[in-house]
Amino acid sequence: SVLLVLVFTFMPESPRWLVAKGRSEEAKLILRRCYPPNADVDAVVAAIQAAITEERNASNAYGWSALLWRPTKTTKRMLIVGVGVAMSQQTTAIEAIQYYILYILADAGVEARSKQFGILLLIGCIKVVVIVVAGRLFDHPRLGRKPLLTLSNAGCGGCLLLLAIATATSSAPLAILALALYVTFFSLGAGPGIWLVASEVFSLGIRGKAMSMATTGNRALATLVSATFLSLKNALGDVGFLLLFSALCCGNVIFIRYLVPETKGKSLEEMLAYFEDLAGESARKEIELPASRSPEATPEATMV
Repeated sequence: SVLLVLVFTFMPESPRWLVAKGRSEEAKLILRRCYPPNADVDAVVAAIQAAITEERNASNAYGWSALLWRPTKTTKRMLIVGVGVAMSQQTTAIEAIQYYILYILADAGVEARSKQFGILLLIGCIKVVVIVVAGRLFDHPRLGRKPLLTLSNAGCGGCLLLLAIATATSSAPLAILALALYVTFFSLGAGPGIWLVASEVFSLGIRGKAMSMATTGNRALATLVSATFLSLKNALGDVGFLLLFSALCCGNVIFIRYLVPETKGKSLEEMLAYFEDLAGESARKEIELPASRSPEATPEATMV
């Protein structure tokens, strides 16, 4: 709560949002604080305005029917990757772990309320710290989105297996270790990374609608996992439930390894060309406006 108040008080508005609302002068003030002293913020604001206009035109030119009823092969590939990677976050069982962690701790032998809340505090602190570290690692020259997502899902699967062993043996120390490591691995990639990747695979023309599909898929699966947790737990047993999601994490690793491309340092045009080559077609005329691929187009036109 304190962090939310501090962020709300001191964090400035996004320059892009300000430009979209016609408050360009306020956007320039914020950009001057972010850019070097000799940077041309007027040119940055102009590029943002052009990108906003182009994105609106592209979104209006490409309706829902082209995504849902008659998508091209290229669009299908994008949706499989973007929506799939967003939904993969929930097959790590993060919602069930967070909502029912007290039940999980009790099953593993941690029954004292004071110990349970102490573990919750520890796990929360670990999550915050690791997310901050992950934010730096996603843009590390030797790393990228795909390696971190792979490591994250593999780690989550291993930790759920470890938690299953802890539950079967009623080992409280092992359960605490497994949960701490689980949160560490999740926050290292699957937590923040899936939204980063999803936002970078969709081309400009379908980006807004496709991201809404990815978000809907993520939250729908989160609701399903949370709503069926107790039923699955009763049907499969505590150990069986954890083993199921450990296996699903392994499935995520295979999905990321073979279907998800590396998006670090790639423009939206480059990702579109990648999916076109993969699908063996040129869908650019259908899902991009000509302006976005003209010689005059600049990288700023695809700013997020």
